[in-house]
Amino acid sequence: MWRWWDLLNCLTVNFHEHAYPRDEVHGFIVDASSSFYAEFGEAITERVDRWLDEVHASLDLDPDDDEGE
Repeated sequence: MWRWWDLLNCLTVNFHEHAYPRDEVHGFIVDASSSFYAEFGEAITERVDRWLDEVHASLDLDPDDDEGE
């Protein structure tokens, strides 16, 4: 499961200065697919959304505010 953390670290590095705008973070992930796991892309989206909720809460940001303000 360490690969999840690599993705989240990559997102952290790319979006920390912009307060993690949800649409841009999801747009950064071009393709998440698997020949063996049909729901892989959906699982990635759900995991990233949970992570974004945690990050926004820790920074006291409104998770529905795409600008992070």
